[in-house]
Amino acid sequence: MGNSLRLCPRCQRSDYRTCPDCRRYRLLGAVGDNGKEVCRACMERGEIPCGSCGKPMPGGRITRCEDCYWVETARKRLFIDQQNFSSPSMSNNFGMFGEWLISQCGAKNAAISLSRYLSFFREIERIWSTFPSYPVLVNHFKPEGLRRVRRPMRWLCETNACFINPEIRENTSEENRITNMLAIFPPTVVASQVIESYEKKLRVRQQKGKISVRSIRLALTPAVKFLKASNSSGNILPDQHALRGYLVAHPGQQAAITGFINHLNTVFGLDLKPRVDAAQARAHRKKKIEAELLLKLREGIVWDNDASKRWVQLALEYFHNLRVPMRLVAPIVRSMPIPNDIGITLIINNKEYYIPLPYAE
Repeated sequence: MGNSLRLCPRCQRSDYRTCPDCRRYRLLGAVGDNGKEVCRACMERGEIPCGSCGKPMPGGRITRCEDCYWVETARKRLFIDQQNFSSPSMSNNFGMFGEWLISQCGAKNAAISLSRYLSFFREIERIWSTFPSYPVLVNHFKPEGLRRVRRPMRWLCETNACFINPEIRENTSEENRITNMLAIFPPTVVASQVIESYEKKLRVRQQKGKISVRSIRLALTPAVKFLKASNSSGNILPDQHALRGYLVAHPGQQAAITGFINHLNTVFGLDLKPRVDAAQARAHRKKKIEAELLLKLREGIVWDNDASKRWVQLALEYFHNLRVPMRLVAPIVRSMPIPNDIGITLIINNKEYYIPLPYAE
């Protein structure tokens, strides 16, 4: 309209952008010494001393530099968070943690993330009033909970208020997984009684020092999967037909599930035999591979990506009964030219293997 006035109040800030110097959201237009568009304040003032630390800063920041702004903001938020504690000692501990966080992670990061750890300190104040030992902490918060507060735990270790024991952490994590597995079935169904009896048997071996908590979890995992696969309701004991079907689908778990099968035979009077029908297992495996190949055939793939590597891996097993790990398939695919025929011949261990391709023209 022949002037520089902004006549529309609704759009008056539509052409504002962040100034690359002062990081303020303003109208840009003036070109600075570096050739970039900057705000008018940065153009006219240039560099001026910070009102807090005295270091030079862009003139558009007016009073203090960005670092001083975030330090002040972080300490204001720290002071506000400290008012949530009823105990002066815990309030002081949180203040020391906040100062440590500023020094370790920077004031901006501390200002943004500080309140995230407030609930952890408040929970400690509510239950113990002071910091307990690591076994007590990990038993209450669990390893998963402590992973969410890595920085406070690191601060506790550096101030000698807590010492992390990896063995206790691992055992607690395994115990938590075992508890979750035991809770899969309702306590009134047969499957729950079976799993609990098997777990008690394993605990006796643990007390004798023959197995670890991890071994108990590894033994219970296939047992729970087998009971769920044989009867989803958990009200019926598994039979030989269910065991045969499970091992056909999971032939690699024959050894892992043998101990549980022996327990079923001994305690519940069953006569199950954990045998794998190799022919049926191969047929089941081939059917699964065929379904995945058909799915990729419908979707289509692009050469030299993860889908093409997976196609080569599946095709070698489906057409040639050759199982090749992905770490060996990847360099084969990368070294091949982009194919444009109906198939391609691969050379593996000086032998040729022909496989079809899903995107032939």
